[in-house]
Amino acid sequence: MLDKLKRLFKKEGKKEEQEQEFVEVEETSKEKETKILVRMEKIGNLVDVERIAKLVMQGNIILVNVKEFKARDLPQFQNAVQKLKRYCSQYGWDLVGIEDGYLVVTPRFAQIVRQ
Repeated sequence: MLDKLKRLFKKEGKKEEQEQEFVEVEETSKEKETKILVRMEKIGNLVDVERIAKLVMQGNIILVNVKEFKARDLPQFQNAVQKLKRYCSQYGWDLVGIEDGYLVVTPRFAQIVRQ
């Protein structure tokens, strides 16, 4: 009985091997290289916040120099940062202030790790 079962399974296994066909699939789609730009920008007034927001919407990471603006007009600087924070919360961007008077603004696909 065991011999008959072994022959039966061997025959089915051979049929499966004979019926298999190999098809080569050529890679037709090539991965596009995407470059992420990191831009250095200065902010001097509230109008510059709109320009920075447009750049981030285009997928750029922005380093914003705010040192001079903060020293020149602190209340206007605070309004500009609040406006930038509203954009960040609306679009899911990330914003962080770093030493030496810079802000870093990243689009949704980039996240700033805070330690």
